[in-house]
Amino acid sequence: MRIGSLFSGIGGLEMGLERAGLGHTVWQCESSPYARRVLAKHWPNVPCFEDVVGLRPPDADIICGGFPCQNLSPAGKRAGLSGEKSGLWYEYKRIIEVKRPSWVVIENVHHGWRKWVPTVRRQLAELHYESVPLRLAAAEVGAPHQRRRVFIVAHPDRVKIRHLSERYQLDASERGHTLALDLGEGGPAPHAYGEGQLQQGATERQGGGRPGYGGCSSHAWSAGPTVRGVDDGVPHRMDRLRGLGNAVVPQVSQVIGTYIREAMRLVRNHDACASIEEREDNES
Repeated sequence: MRIGSLFSGIGGLEMGLERAGLGHTVWQCESSPYARRVLAKHWPNVPCFEDVVGLRPPDADIICGGFPCQNLSPAGKRAGLSGEKSGLWYEYKRIIEVKRPSWVVIENVHHGWRKWVPTVRRQLAELHYESVPLRLAAAEVGAPHQRRRVFIVAHPDRVKIRHLSERYQLDASERGHTLALDLGEGGPAPHAYGEGQLQQGATERQGGGRPGYGGCSSHAWSAGPTVRGVDDGVPHRMDRLRGLGNAVVPQVSQVIGTYIREAMRLVRNHDACASIEEREDNES
């Protein structure tokens, strides 16, 4: 499938989806000159747009991206989606409405989820997309830090989203705690716009993700050098540090991509079985 990336940063989200075998990136959009140089290094033949406002990108089967979190994070004034930065979600929504991708993957902060998850899911439903919010932390794929994030995965077909949600819940129960929004019995209801509670885990991994979790093998992570402050000679690395700090961990989005692949496989198998049964009925 063709992957389009908004608010690309240094490309962690689309890199993970590619690693999951979903397809290849066909366009990106990023305003930071430094991040665009990083993207050009890893995707040299992929066009990268600078401004999401008014953007009319090429078609894509999957559109992914984490819109700015400045107005959602506890570190800011928490103006929510009405804020100048986080309000760029509405450009994201406009592009979804115009391009009508099969899949949408939206990422943002966990701590400020009440400021964005219910509204985003409601507006996706208005565009006739079913959705499910998933909480994943970098520590769950073996990283030496938490970096909890919420991913909203959306598709027009409710069956695909139900399969994806069930697979996620199964993995969550194997880890001993529930990470998704409380959607009630039977998976995501078509009009339950994320009004449930994010369930806090009974236990949290501090590292060493479960081998094979979400179809991904655990990775050995080496600790990076300690960064103390600008008086230690950091200024020339600030763009790099900012890019890393804002990035989605590719191993986490690879898990999301694996769930999408699994949902697609289950629906294909169901459709194939139904077709065989129908043919046999006709023959009989």
